[in-house]
Amino acid sequence: MRKKYAMLIEGNPFPSIQEDIGNKKKLDRDLQSVIKYFGHFLQYTDSLRILIQAVAEDIIELVNKTSNSVQAEKREPLTLIILLLLFIPICIWVTLNSTGSMMRYSRLYNERVEVYNSEKKKTDKLLSSLLPRSIIRQMKRGVVPQPKLYIRDQI
Repeated sequence: MRKKYAMLIEGNPFPSIQEDIGNKKKLDRDLQSVIKYFGHFLQYTDSLRILIQAVAEDIIELVNKTSNSVQAEKREPLTLIILLLLFIPICIWVTLNSTGSMMRYSRLYNERVEVYNSEKKKTDKLLSSLLPRSIIRQMKRGVVPQPKLYIRDQI
């Protein structure tokens, strides 16, 4: 752009005339000089308009490229969000099903533990009615009790 602007200034005497006016240099004020001045002014403004239009087109092109890249970058997070939205209900369903199964197995386990405890109580009650406590304690520890001979007992 700077090169184009430099070429614009080189090809037209208008900027130097403007500088002379700014420095309050004495200029010809006859009609022919004023017409040349306005002719240079019109050429300069037309060239400047073309240059500004080229800059605007470059800006539009840059904005379109940037917009396309931003839109492409937005697709990836959007895809991830959609996948998460689809995956979360599946996770909830699996969690609920596994929790339900665990609860059923827990109830079944608790019922079996209750049955086991009641059977154990019955067995302990039966053993205590048949055998002395010292023998029962030895059997619970895993020791095989030695038989004892009682001479005075009768059946």
